[in-house]
Amino acid sequence: MLESEHKELHDFLKLVGSIGDKSNKYYLTYIALRLLEMKRILKDTGSIYFHCDSTIGHYIKLLMDVIFGHKNFRNDIVWERSPVKGGKASSKQFGKNIDNILFYTKTDNYYYNQVYKPYDLNSKHNKFKHIDSNGRIYSRYTPLGNYSQESIDKFESQGRIYTTKNGKKQLIRYLDETKGLALGTVWYDIKPINQVGGERTGYATQKPVPLIERIIQASCSQDGIVLDPFCGCATTCVAAEKLGREWIGIDISENAYRLVKQRLESEIESKNSLFVKVEYQEEPPLRTDQEELSKKEKQEYKKYLYGHQQSICNGCKVSFQINNLTIDHIYPQAKGGSDSKENLQLLCHNCNNIKGDRPMSYLISKINNNKDIKFRF
Repeated sequence: MLESEHKELHDFLKLVGSIGDKSNKYYLTYIALRLLEMKRILKDTGSIYFHCDSTIGHYIKLLMDVIFGHKNFRNDIVWERSPVKGGKASSKQFGKNIDNILFYTKTDNYYYNQVYKPYDLNSKHNKFKHIDSNGRIYSRYTPLGNYSQESIDKFESQGRIYTTKNGKKQLIRYLDETKGLALGTVWYDIKPINQVGGERTGYATQKPVPLIERIIQASCSQDGIVLDPFCGCATTCVAAEKLGREWIGIDISENAYRLVKQRLESEIESKNSLFVKVEYQEEPPLRTDQEELSKKEKQEYKKYLYGHQQSICNGCKVSFQINNLTIDHIYPQAKGGSDSKENLQLLCHNCNNIKGDRPMSYLISKINNNKDIKFRF
C-alpha cells in the first residue's frame, strides 16, 4: 500500500534500508505508518512535535519532511537535558546531553502562541538591575533600534529614555511591563526528571511535565485537544489536564497501560488532585466510521481494486487476470482489522496462502527475506 499510495515515502524507506542498519528501516516504517495516521486526523490548524535523540533524529527529520512536507517544518528545538559529567565527560567524544524536538504543522494556517520564560534576575546576563523611586525594577540597556522618531519623542516625554555618557540614547523598560524572555530553539532551563524525585515513575523515556506544558501552551488553544500516541507514563496526559486541555493518550505497551493508570490514580490521591475519577478500559475502541461492504459491494470493489492495482498482486507484484486474484484484508480481521474499503487489497492465491491470517507486513518480510519462495502462476 505504501508503494502504490505513498511512493515518495516508500522510496525513502527503501533508500534507508540500503544504506544502513536494517533496524533503522523497520523502526522508521513503524513510525511512518503512525505519522500518516497522525497527519490524517490532525486539524489544519494543528501541530505535531516529535521528540528524538541524535541516533535517529536525522532520519526522523527526513521522514517528516516526506509526510508533512518540508515547507511545514517549523523548528528543530534542542533540549539540554543535563550538564556533561561523569562517564560522559571522560569518553572519547563530546558528551551527549541534548535531545531534539521536531516541530511541524499540517498547513500554514496553524495556531501558535508565543511562550515566554521569566527573566532570571540572578543571571550574570540580567539587564534589570535598577530600581526607581517607586520601587519598580527596570533596565536601561535596550537600543532604540527601529523605533520611529515619533515613538522616540513619546518615550522621551514619558521619561523612558536614558542617555549614556557618550550621548547614546537607550530605552528604559520596566520588568512588570514585560511578558518575559521570548523562547528560542535552545531550551536549557527545564531540568530532567530527578532520579529520586516524586515525579519519577521509572519509565525509561519519561519527560518532565514542564517540557510538555511548554509545547502545549505554544501550540494548543484552550479549546484544543492534545493527543499523545506514545503516552508512556502519562506525562502528556497530566500536563494537558493541568492546563485545562482535553486529551487522549494511546500506548501499545501493557506496562505503559499500568503506569498510566497508576499515575492518574496517584494524582487523584495527591493534595492538588487534577482528576475526580479515572475511567479506563482494557479493550481498544471499535471504529464506527467505516462501513462494512455487502457481498455484492465487495465484488464491485474488487473491480475497482483491480484497476487501482493495475492487475498486479499486492504481494509478489506479478500481473494476473482478475479471477486469479482474491480480496484480502491488509490487517486481518482475526487481529481486529475491519472489513472496510481502506483495509482491502488484492492478492494472488499463493500470496494469500503465505500471508494467512497475519498482517501484510508478515508477507512482505517473507518475500523480501526468502528469495527462493516458489510462486505457482
